[in-house]
Amino acid sequence: MKLQLKYAGQDKDDDRWAMGTGWLIRNDLLVTAGHCAYDWKSNFGRCVQVKAYIGYDGKDSAARSDVQFRSGKKIVTTGGWLKSAENRINDVSFIQLNKPFTGVTPFQFDNTPIQGNEILGVVGYPGDKRYNEAKGGERGAQMWGEFIKVKWDLSASARHMLEYRINTYAGKFELFTNISGLPL
Repeated sequence: MKLQLKYAGQDKDDDRWAMGTGWLIRNDLLVTAGHCAYDWKSNFGRCVQVKAYIGYDGKDSAARSDVQFRSGKKIVTTGGWLKSAENRINDVSFIQLNKPFTGVTPFQFDNTPIQGNEILGVVGYPGDKRYNEAKGGERGAQMWGEFIKVKWDLSASARHMLEYRINTYAGKFELFTNISGLPL
């Protein structure tokens, strides 16, 4: 799912939208990173506006009948993420949408095994990829993904989290998962 985000600390004339990716856990509820709810990197603070798309494939696709758009109604993150950007284990948020998406199957969770050796992947809208150069090269306009074989042992991890690097933005992307299987 493609996310576009605005923050309280942005100037009123700032027309930029931050980009993010999330996944549905209910037809009207999605999970994403805590840094989507509260921005430490640019010190913009709390998120005040969310646009969520399923099927987004560039600006021109937004008007197509197969692309669904919803607005964020409520957004919450953890107290740990609000305290510090160093609290990576707490980098998770939930966004309730203004109405449910239709014709979709929400993500089903499974517990993450303590040890494993499987193909894992990350799918999203990386901002370093440009789409439709002839029209200005929109960043983060298309969904990309990478899947690699990953061997893990949560009992040996310093944070007891699944940690691996996947190449989707600027060469690296980290996915952290706790033992219950919820990406953080």
